[in-house]
Amino acid sequence: MSEIKVSILCLVYNHGKYLRKTLEGFVSQKTNFNYEILIHDDASQDDSAEIIKEYAEKYPELFRPILQKENQHSQKIPIWKAHVAHLVRGKYTAMCEGDDYWSDPNKLQKQYDMMEANPDCAMCVHKVLEINEDGTSTEKYRPYREIREGKYDVQQFLDIQRIYPFHTSSFFMKQELWQDHIMNPADFRKASDVGDEPLLLYMVAHGKIYYIPECMSAYRLFSVGSWSAANKRNINRRIIHAEKMYDMMCLYDEYTDHAYDCHLPVFKGQIYWLKKDYKALIKMDDQSFLKQAGLKKQIYAYACAYLPFLKGLRKRRKRGKDE
Repeated sequence: MSEIKVSILCLVYNHGKYLRKTLEGFVSQKTNFNYEILIHDDASQDDSAEIIKEYAEKYPELFRPILQKENQHSQKIPIWKAHVAHLVRGKYTAMCEGDDYWSDPNKLQKQYDMMEANPDCAMCVHKVLEINEDGTSTEKYRPYREIREGKYDVQQFLDIQRIYPFHTSSFFMKQELWQDHIMNPADFRKASDVGDEPLLLYMVAHGKIYYIPECMSAYRLFSVGSWSAANKRNINRRIIHAEKMYDMMCLYDEYTDHAYDCHLPVFKGQIYWLKKDYKALIKMDDQSFLKQAGLKKQIYAYACAYLPFLKGLRKRRKRGKDE
């Protein structure tokens, strides 16, 4: 059997209504190398497992399904480490969850060629379209603002990382680095409540990240069981996430021996903003959060801190309009 160059990694849980779109994006890739698809279904309660079986029978040379009978996530079992990492055979790994999809059949080839031409890069990413749960476009992209094509080192990445620039469906990375991150997680990874952001931080600490400004995948917002859906209207969960992000960045600062500006005041400011602790926010020595938030948020924060009756008036006016 010819050598596998790329291992596609896909986690699935109750993604049946979106999954065929995802799998078609995998099997339609046009490459001059062999790749495999490691797809893990965490005991879905819909037809996800049946769809995976269907594709595995149709494309046995591509698919290596891992179908659980008992949900692993609810038992706090680390899925990548326990069930997937030891199976990976590729030189590189590419990621896409079961509710997102790849829109460019040349995506893998483009990223593979870029990584081969730039051995100092640990990872390659690209622009991603945001779509609604029903598949319609939001006409927004990750990154949220235009950034240049090319290589980003640690500090350059940290300067844009505050806006969560790159989405998981664009991740293409050196397999040995991904393995090390999964099997020997650093303290900053353990502090996080998500997996994608610490993965980005780990990769850029061990090589550069190459960004391609071409849209080659789509990220589905508010899909069933997704992180975005769970946190859309839950302010307490958003606060907990912001606090964990701050803890993660503090530990990453230690991991990199305080060699870079990790923008810790910005992450602390986000916590104060979500908690509506505007007095604490405007008393911070470093006002980076408000400076990047824009003039309207600055005015609002000062008004709520020193003229709280305006905030109450705004709420009453809003209730009046709703009634």
